[in-house]
Amino acid sequence: MKNPEEQTVSTNTLQSLKEGDRHAYKDICRHYEAKVRCYVFSFVKSEKVTEEIVGKICTEIWNHKQQIRIGAFDAFLLSLCKDLIYETLYNAFNKTTAKEELWRTIHRSDE
Repeated sequence: MKNPEEQTVSTNTLQSLKEGDRHAYKDICRHYEAKVRCYVFSFVKSEKVTEEIVGKICTEIWNHKQQIRIGAFDAFLLSLCKDLIYETLYNAFNKTTAKEELWRTIHRSDE
């Protein structure tokens, strides 16, 4: 169960974020960074890709700050993580598939 004092701080910080407070934004990113990093890494298994996704997540938090519902921030963050992980994996898969197909096409033309 959450500490009521911690929840109040989070609520106040989230409200400040919605109002455009950059300090609140930095506090929120720092607060969730370890959890987000672990969650993302559990899917992508790459430190470099994890760093890229965590950076995108922080950027998206700022870009969508006014749409954030304070009582549903954890759900928003989880949804954002999943969307960016899936997008990254999908793009990586398609790039690999395109490279493999190109390579097969090149080899066929040599025959």
